[in-house]
Amino acid sequence: LRQGAREPLVLQAISKFFNIPYEEIEKLWMQEKEPGILFQRLLKQKAGKIEAEIQLFKPLRPMLAAIEESPEVLLNKHGVIALEYKLDGLRVQVHKKGDEIKIFSRHLRDITHNFPEIVDAVRRIDADTLILDGEAIAVSRDGKPLPFQILSRRITRKEGIDSFLKKIPVKPYFFDLLLLEGETLMDKEYRIRWGLLLDVVPGDIRIQRIVAKDTSEAEKFFEMAVQEGHEGVMAKLLDSPYKAGKRGRWWFKLKKFYTLDCVILAAEWGHGRRRGFLSNLHLGILDETGKKFLMVGKTFKGLTDEMLHYLTKTLTDLKIYEDRYTVYVKPEVVVEVRFNEVQKSRKYNSGYALRFARVKKIRRDKSPFEINNIIDLQQLTNIT
Repeated sequence: LRQGAREPLVLQAISKFFNIPYEEIEKLWMQEKEPGILFQRLLKQKAGKIEAEIQLFKPLRPMLAAIEESPEVLLNKHGVIALEYKLDGLRVQVHKKGDEIKIFSRHLRDITHNFPEIVDAVRRIDADTLILDGEAIAVSRDGKPLPFQILSRRITRKEGIDSFLKKIPVKPYFFDLLLLEGETLMDKEYRIRWGLLLDVVPGDIRIQRIVAKDTSEAEKFFEMAVQEGHEGVMAKLLDSPYKAGKRGRWWFKLKKFYTLDCVILAAEWGHGRRRGFLSNLHLGILDETGKKFLMVGKTFKGLTDEMLHYLTKTLTDLKIYEDRYTVYVKPEVVVEVRFNEVQKSRKYNSGYALRFARVKKIRRDKSPFEINNIIDLQQLTNIT
């Protein structure tokens, strides 16, 4: 159980060992920090006597989100989606019974002591028992969101909390309701849970949200979230249950994106319907001197059939050499690339890797020495 096996595999093994349906094991696991603790618990008790019920003040593993590139993809598939601001904060789960209130982190740690202002905010809610899921962010004096790095100073603080209440004020924003007045809501649709949350949670501590039916409406909301200093938006299907600890196809992160002009350094031959076409592009930008190209990642996404035909012919003509899978070319073709994140990487000589990159268009109007450089990337994404 401690040798790095992925949690679903371990849970499947526990299911087979105790002859308990996997769905029941998942429910039992939602309030345990790791599968090994659940295994020990099942060993000590008869499985038939263990019930997978929500218990107040025993935190649940939070539901997780997959990553999607744009709201357009989701709208084309589902027709309508809910969109919420995605905050750069701390995931919090709040349990309340009468005057007793506790706050738990995404790792199920009790952090009530660190955030007395969240306790005060929850006291305003007119409900005897509830469990809320939300995000807490640090805010400036004028209420604008501050980076998570500033909030983290409050998380690790063990003493002198009162002195930090004014220095780093924190505000919660709640977006889901898992239990209300003793009734478990996790199996109910998200639209029902949200309606109940609207009834009990004051607007100033409720996440900003819309229901979108078209791309322009969704993009406008996305831009509004970014302009107000947030990471992007969350998209949620209206019929979504709350799946504790699971990352399914119900919730999606839609983060703000950046664009860079990159040069193609090489391209890999495609597979399947792209067989015979150069598809997976090796992307480069200039170094700080403007004389050397540095690789920042690969992508095969965003390429239309027209682009594939053009790039295959053009890059073949620019070939320097070729191995079994890859054609290495003269750095002459420029593409505009959109990406969501950048991370440090030892794999590429730039030291960075673009994440969720896709080609937006081919820039025939630009030469390779007019593209972005490493300083542009660092300034654009605030990475060093």
